Amino acid sequence: MHAPVAGTYLGADEVVADDLCPARSPRTPATIPGTMDYTMGSRHLRWAVVVGAVILAGALGVQASAQNGATIVFPNRPPELLELLDRGRQMELRQRWGDALTHYEEALRLFPDDRALQQRFAVARAHYDLGRRYADGSFCRLLGQLSASQALELYAQVLLKIQTHYVDCPDWKTLVDSGTANLEMALAAPVFLERNVPEGRRGAIDELRAELRRAMANLSVASRNDARHAAAAAAQLAHEQLAIAPTAVVFEYLCGAVNALDQYSAYLTPDQLNEVYAQIEGNFVGLGVELKAHNSVLRIVRVIPGSPAELAGIRADDLIVAVEGRPIQPLSTEEAANLLRGEEGTLVRISVVTPGQEPREVVVRRRRVEVPSIDQASIIDPQHGIAYLRLVCFQKATCRDLDAALRRLQRAGMRFLIVDVRNNPGG
Repeated sequence: MHAPVAGTYLGADEVVADDLCPARSPRTPATIPGTMDYTMGSRHLRWAVVVGAVILAGALGVQASAQNGATIVFPNRPPELLELLDRGRQMELRQRWGDALTHYEEALRLFPDDRALQQRFAVARAHYDLGRRYADGSFCRLLGQLSASQALELYAQVLLKIQTHYVDCPDWKTLVDSGTANLEMALAAPVFLERNVPEGRRGAIDELRAELRRAMANLSVASRNDARHAAAAAAQLAHEQLAIAPTAVVFEYLCGAVNALDQYSAYLTPDQLNEVYAQIEGNFVGLGVELKAHNSVLRIVRVIPGSPAELAGIRADDLIVAVEGRPIQPLSTEEAANLLRGEEGTLVRISVVTPGQEPREVVVRRRRVEVPSIDQASIIDPQHGIAYLRLVCFQKATCRDLDAALRRLQRAGMRFLIVDVRNNPGG
């Protein structure tokens, strides 16, 4: 196996003819560690490749209206659904993409087949992913390090992985169209413009969009090589008209292709890949909390037992409203989370609100945190021998931890066992 390269884990070299797609069972999708998560359960919401990309492109087409405050009409929908759409639109207008993504994800559990919700989810996800990438130092360094040809080679390798390992045969034109939609979205995002487009050239953005659409509409994309050439052509066009570094354009096509597969597939930056490895190993340097965007602040979903956060008195459902005196509200979720990260042994000052109480400040020292797979294993009904075990995550030591917990419960008189895997992200 090769070492991780440019935020992606590359497997053994494979040669697959462009006109072939190996037969594979939809029940046994492959997973490429570090690059994309291809796991797709039958109980999860699943978008086909073509539908997903069409939704993304269509949703981005109405995005400008939403951001300009224009009214978007969703006819023939129940009041509850209309309220959910309106609430999400307000989050979009404030560019709270993390909150919007969480909101639409929860709304889709109630209305899984609603096309408008799917569109807004796709838009929120694309914006959220873009913000995360550009708030990630490892990704920004990568943009400066890779040449255009190296970025195109990485794009080609990702396409090869999709062709070799993904459940369905890829529609190359659809993947390219999704990349084009991603680039168009990025051209309206301040975080992308500030880094990649000189201020004096931004007046030509609409002209680039129009020419890009014309060029891609007439392009035949029937193979991986065609997709690579399409991304190269878009990168050259953007460089000529707006002086955008070709590498930045190619990465939008790479991320667009992966996002078009399904909602569980995503490109990982080098730092994000390291976080995945840390989760697998079951230890990392930090505060020891799980966070979730919540009404423009960060909500503590879980505090790891014995962690610095627990020792500092932070509890689940507490809200983080500021870090080092800097309010969370105007920041993206990723920017806010980055403020909490730091070197082992360093201190961070956090403003915390427990619901119903006054805000308080706590100082926490970052250190290495061991993450247990099981945070509770006990006999809850001694008379009938009923035991309860909560499995919070799957990682390298899960089998060992589970065996030890089961032995303890058996010695304590276990006859029946309740296994709680709620909120377990899988592994």
